[in-house]
Amino acid sequence: MLRSVDQAKTFTPVVGTPPLILRSWPDDGPLIGVTPTGMVYASQDSGATWQVRRDLGERPQAVESAGRGLVFVATEKGIQRSTDSGTTFETFYTFDAP
Repeated sequence: MLRSVDQAKTFTPVVGTPPLILRSWPDDGPLIGVTPTGMVYASQDSGATWQVRRDLGERPQAVESAGRGLVFVATEKGIQRSTDSGTTFETFYTFDAP
């Protein structure tokens, strides 16, 4: 993750950031990020620090944080839903694929 403090003229790496490939930032609630292996992280301070929330055990395809704790993560097998900002997940939809 890169950070800019000069209106995007220059960027510097944020030290200690997990290897996030997907991020979603709702209007209210924490910034949510997911690693290539399905580890879900949350940041309450705009990405300065990150806390592990949950290992989905599946490869993520998309993440959407809708605010008020609601997070959806699409994986190869289906869609997982969290109502507590990524601390716990339940299966919301399963893909019928061979």
